[in-house]
Amino acid sequence: MADSTPRRRPLVSFVIIGRNDDYMGDYLYRLGTCLSFLARSAERVGLLDDIELVVVDWASEHPLARVLPLVPAARRITTFLEVTPDMVRSRFGAVRWMPTCAINVGVRRARGEFILFTDSDCLWSEAAVAALGRLVRGEIALPVPIEDLFCYVRRHQIPWATVHRRPRLDEWTRLVALLAAGVQPERAGISCLGGFSAGQLMHRDLWYDARGYDESLERPWGWSDNDLMLRVSQHHPWLDVSGHGLIGLHMEHGPRSDARAVRDPSTVNPMVICNEPAVNGPEWGLAGIEIPATTATSNAEPMSGFGCAVALSGQMASSASADWQPEPDAVDFVRRIGAERALPPVPVEQLAAVAQIARTDLPRNLYWFGAINPAVLMTILRACPAAEVFFANPWPEGVSDGLAVHPGEFAKFLEVRARFKGWARIVQGAPATVLDRIERSSVGESPMELAWCEWGTSLDLVRAVTTRLAPGGVALCPIEGDCATALDILKQATPGCVTQVLGNSGLVTATRPGAEAAEQRADLAAACGIGIPFQRGRTS
Repeated sequence: MADSTPRRRPLVSFVIIGRNDDYMGDYLYRLGTCLSFLARSAERVGLLDDIELVVVDWASEHPLARVLPLVPAARRITTFLEVTPDMVRSRFGAVRWMPTCAINVGVRRARGEFILFTDSDCLWSEAAVAALGRLVRGEIALPVPIEDLFCYVRRHQIPWATVHRRPRLDEWTRLVALLAAGVQPERAGISCLGGFSAGQLMHRDLWYDARGYDESLERPWGWSDNDLMLRVSQHHPWLDVSGHGLIGLHMEHGPRSDARAVRDPSTVNPMVICNEPAVNGPEWGLAGIEIPATTATSNAEPMSGFGCAVALSGQMASSASADWQPEPDAVDFVRRIGAERALPPVPVEQLAAVAQIARTDLPRNLYWFGAINPAVLMTILRACPAAEVFFANPWPEGVSDGLAVHPGEFAKFLEVRARFKGWARIVQGAPATVLDRIERSSVGESPMELAWCEWGTSLDLVRAVTTRLAPGGVALCPIEGDCATALDILKQATPGCVTQVLGNSGLVTATRPGAEAAEQRADLAAACGIGIPFQRGRTS
């Protein structure tokens, strides 16, 4: 006998729309990560039974429910509404992407007391989900009842350089904790227009009173979210709820190409001002069509654990020719960001070599040893703006006010010139113990992917650095004086690495080609003393 007990209404329904078309690349990874990360967050704060995830699958030839990798918690609370290609053809005459109608399909069938429409590639941390629970339960004092409020949910961008490496779920948990302070809200000053958000949260009655998104705005891009807020706010107040902890972290898409920068006008909705709060007819959200609801049938799960699915390229693990030169786009990058104008000046050839390595690998972290070199650091951080950075002894002990890059100038540089959005830790003290001190107090594991050993770094420290490199990891050592002598010295200090001079860049690279790094690291766990600095090859 079937159970006739009515199901309890969830507290919140997240509505997400998409289709299995690899939109802007890695779509299944993005959507699977979004749903799995959200479900994990809800589970960890005790809200899994209060949340439902509604995914509207719009005209996919191969339905998302059959292929999407999800953790068990996400499978448990996710419902897929499959709007088949035949449904779209019969209603609209052809298969085409209609986001406003897709959103309304989900809103119309969501069961939650509150409904939050969000992107398919946003991350919702434990803190954000806990804040959401407190908001909709009325546990946070607001100037108006939450049931009468349009909640604007601010979007913070996680730079593409981080997303491209496809962090695993546990790595995302670690990264979200680190990056929460550095990632920036998007277009905060124009939130009164309702765009550039991570989502819109309202009581279901407000969604129904407005009849959802305006389905006459049927083009793929623009204005529909603005229109919704402008209509709802005719009779209801709006608040930015990010100050209460509810923010979404959006996985940024790839670098903007010229084609993306200027969209085809035929794909952009007109900015129609509507003075009526409600739009659409009574059949909004394909109300007259029975849309099958399914659960995930794929047994695939997202990669758990730490680290990233996309490995380092190992680009410097093979011998470079004597006339090696960086690619032209690396040179263009250096000039575009103005790194060659930073003081003290660094040759464009060296900066372009650094740019090529950083932009090819997009390293998740940078370990910097010695004084700050603004031009080089700017080049790396503009390529990898949300990197995890460790600065070891950037300043000598004592009063630092007279230094060219003292702490005050350094803070200004990170914010203005480097546009840094990541997480950094500054570790002063004995160079012989700096790596051990970092490792004993690290925020999770962070195998070394890129290191900069400033001129004058001891050979013993260089040796300790290179034994800790991740497979494909690169240590960069600028040299002065005779290159051949410096190279011979550094080769002796970097066993197991491919160590070479890069053309006329003035850089020696030491690359860990395989897994032997971990074995050598154990042999040199106590690596120590200051040792002989490798500048002994200097001829000046």
